[in-house]
This record gives sequence, structure tokens and C-alpha cells, in this order.
Amino acid sequence: MHRVCNIFYENMSPVEVVDILSTTQQQAHTGYLTHALCLEGTATLLFNGASFPLQRGDCVIMQRSENAQIADASPDFQTITVYVTPEFIQMALPLSNYGTRGHMMLFNDPVMHLNARQAERCKENMEYVRTRCAEKEHRFYLDLTLNAVQAMIIDFFDFHAEIYAESNDLTHQNAHLMKPLS
Repeated sequence: MHRVCNIFYENMSPVEVVDILSTTQQQAHTGYLTHALCLEGTATLLFNGASFPLQRGDCVIMQRSENAQIADASPDFQTITVYVTPEFIQMALPLSNYGTRGHMMLFNDPVMHLNARQAERCKENMEYVRTRCAEKEHRFYLDLTLNAVQAMIIDFFDFHAEIYAESNDLTHQNAHLMKPLS
């Protein structure tokens, strides 16, 4: 068996999609990486000793989400949230080395303010992950789920690079590793 080793937590799926970002959900998903899109309303994210306002179109990506709290949520606060285990994320990472850059920036500020086009793409990706994760009888379920999560991650990289005006000169890991040898 390739790739199946150690990605499933005890009685837990490596990928879960829920309809709300809340302190209770964060605690229930300790150890997961959190990817949430605010669909409606407002709230405040308390993370790493700082507070971050959330509103429609904001995307939250946190590695240590058990340290986060949601406060001051408006009655209409609604999200779609994708929780993914670190092991599954590692398997789904694309060849680009952009993840390290993005990860460091998101540690200090886990909120990306998406434009309307990006927010719609993000929602489509998260709904696609939800749809594919529900197809547990699919003969290629693991690859199917990896593909859906990877597409979501690649778009996160693109959103982040666009928001922070990163150049198009993003290398692939293989080229980056080989450069010192040439």
C-alpha cells in the first residue's frame, strides 16, 4: 500500500468539512490544519495573542488552530471550514516551494482578505472537497481526496501570491534543489 500509512487518525478522517468556524469546532479538531472561508456575517479571530476581524470573503488558514478562539460572532456569521491532518496536507502539497513562504506569513496573520473572484473559487474548492470526501466507496478515494485538497491548496498559494504581489518566478522544489548543483 502506498501513501495510506499513518494518514488516518484514530476514528477520525484526514479531511473533514463543516459549516461553522467556532471555538468548539477548533477544540474538536486539535491537530488539524484549519482552512475557513467566511460566507456571511462578522466575527473576531483570537490567535497567537492578536485579534483579527473576519467578514465575508475572508479566508483563515491556521496550523495550530487549537490555540484560536472565535469571539463576537454576529448572528449571521457563517463559514465553510475544511480541517485537514498535517500528514494529509504533506501528501497533497504541490511541487511549488511556495508553501514555506506562505506558511511563515500566515503564522503572523492567518487571514487573507479575498476579492470576490477569489472568494468564489475558494468556496467552489471547499464544496468540491466536501463532495469528493463523501464518496467513500470510490475505488480511488484516497487519490480523489488528495486531488481535491491539492487543488484547494494550489489556489490558496495563488491567492496569497496575488494578494502579497509575489512574482510569477515561483520555482518547483526539484528545480530549487538542483540549482546549487548546476
